[in-house]
Amino acid sequence: MSELSQNKRLDDPEVQALFFEKLSATCNVTKAAKAADISTGTLYRRRKTNTQFRLDWEAAIAEGYDRLELLMMERVLVGTTRTTRRWR
Repeated sequence: MSELSQNKRLDDPEVQALFFEKLSATCNVTKAAKAADISTGTLYRRRKTNTQFRLDWEAAIAEGYDRLELLMMERVLVGTTRTTRRWR
């Protein structure tokens, strides 16, 4: 897909929402880009040139980090079930 068509695709609010949803869930730009079918280069250029996009990006990452922090705290306080196998 050309840079121009990717930029046009990225102008679609649904595509942006999908990217930010996946970014928030994974904190991984590459995985979120793949889910939205946009190159990472296009996304990084948009972040550099579009203030609102950058703010939305930062909010998605912050939400993802908050989720990870809560998960870690839960595991520290409650623990986790872990299946172990004995090798013979």
